[in-house]
Amino acid sequence: MTRKEFLASLRSVCLGSFYDKENNECILYVDFNDEKQCMEVGTACNCGFIIKFEVAYDEDFSIDSNLENLMEECYSYGFESI
Repeated sequence: MTRKEFLASLRSVCLGSFYDKENNECILYVDFNDEKQCMEVGTACNCGFIIKFEVAYDEDFSIDSNLENLMEECYSYGFESI
């Protein structure tokens, strides 16, 4: 998969509002890295996209399954849905 295909298959790159480990509110976004073939999760600021962690994209599974795996990783990194 390429970044262009990944982004075209999503409605939005925003995953939603979360509380981080320090109980601060943040909005998480997802992007795709062509070189590493992984999904990157992070926050946005005035200087760009700040990557918090990466999750490998498995071509054997659908994009929905990969996004479910990504959400599980968000929770394992201490993020909680608001």
